[in-house]
Amino acid sequence: MTRVIFAEGCREIDAGGLRHYAQGGQRGYRQGGLFEMSDRAAKLAVKAGGAIASVGGVTRGRGWVCTACGFVAFIATCGRCGGKCERE
Repeated sequence: MTRVIFAEGCREIDAGGLRHYAQGGQRGYRQGGLFEMSDRAAKLAVKAGGAIASVGGVTRGRGWVCTACGFVAFIATCGRCGGKCERE
């Protein structure tokens, strides 16, 4: 399952033939913002204006940097293109 973020007030999204309900808002109740859905539905939701939510935290400095696309990762394999990352 992929996590997708939308505007804070958004409570439900129709994507991939299914209705997805918000998992919780900034204040901890179901007001909107975060949705869990299949990868296929997530692609459709992003196309409609959402964004894939980060499941990681923050690093000291930049962490690992992909030599192919420049994406910053927590591990040595790029999560965006699958390329090899080097420690910053």
